[in-house]
Amino acid sequence: MTGAGLILAGGQSKRYGKQKLFENYHNQPLVNQSIQAFKQSNMPYFIVTNDELANDFEGEGPIIVEQTAHLGPLSALCTGLEQIQSLGYSYGHVLAGDLPFIEASFILAMKRYAETFPEPTILLPVQNEREQPLHAIYRLACLPTIQALLPEQTSMRALYKSQHTKRLSFPNDVRFFKNINRPTDWRD
Repeated sequence: MTGAGLILAGGQSKRYGKQKLFENYHNQPLVNQSIQAFKQSNMPYFIVTNDELANDFEGEGPIIVEQTAHLGPLSALCTGLEQIQSLGYSYGHVLAGDLPFIEASFILAMKRYAETFPEPTILLPVQNEREQPLHAIYRLACLPTIQALLPEQTSMRALYKSQHTKRLSFPNDVRFFKNINRPTDWRD
């Protein structure tokens, strides 16, 4: 059972007002936090993005380009899973590209959960009763359901409500799940 990281990095950043993935965070683009988390955990990863942004990721890792941009994270997940399936991986560990506090320790914990709980098709972190689908593990077994949901249904919730999903509770004080949607989010 071998997983690959899927960094979803093709959003429009509408609420932010400009592309947030390349905002400076500790003297590097924000998206590098997710890239470094996968690198430091020795997990292969792919950046799932669109034609518009693909050149900006040159040299950052393998890139998977969505056929149709801006259809949301479920569509990006589908594209990523289809690609890693052809490479022999059994699951994709999704991370958003806007996570300033993500760390390798989270990736390693999720890898352990994937080994401990082989039955569920989705391992969904939960913090303070909030589900975190952009930090979850998705086994390839859920790919046919995703393909059936798209393009009419684009909700991640529709996917994990239709699958054998194991919810994994995380303490309220861990900051892995903090993402940046607006410029004011940096203050929190």
